[in-house]
Amino acid sequence: MRKIPVIWISFSNEDIEFEKRSGHPGLRKLNVLPVTAEELAALIDPACVLLDMKASTFEECLDEFQPVVQIHQAVVDSQGFLDQVRQREAAVSTAAGEGVAFPHARTRAVSRLFLGIGRDRQGIAFERNSPLVHLVFLIGTPPEGIAEYLGCMALLAARVRNAVTRRLLMRAESPEAFLRTITGALV
Repeated sequence: MRKIPVIWISFSNEDIEFEKRSGHPGLRKLNVLPVTAEELAALIDPACVLLDMKASTFEECLDEFQPVVQIHQAVVDSQGFLDQVRQREAAVSTAAGEGVAFPHARTRAVSRLFLGIGRDRQGIAFERNSPLVHLVFLIGTPPEGIAEYLGCMALLAARVRNAVTRRLLMRAESPEAFLRTITGALV
């Protein structure tokens, strides 16, 4: 049996009704179970893995994701989703260090969990005077999908924390090889 971590998370005013009902103003207590490698593999479409990004800024990065976001079935409002991602990034950078970033939005602009992945060998400046980002995991979730989103983040963060995995991801020659690496399957 897998251990389920308990996570307390602070959210914005849009959650005020839940917060009032829960008795925890500004906080939610969630039992989060990381998604399995198999669940992650089922979630990601190889067409949503961009291995040859040429962006140098966060805005250019989102521009490169635009075609993928526009055609994905989980995204009901591509411009709304990307605008929410921009707003989130403006509030706090999602660059997590080690050349990895997790830009995301919790929004009604997606109907279910969405994950797009990008790799930029030259690096993307998410923030001025900060290390460049080479691996981007663009995530969207509807407001009620927070536990699934956190489970996905838990697995992705665990995978990219490993320097060997990051090197393999940077060397992957196809979206399928990238996905085998990130999900933990043999490459």
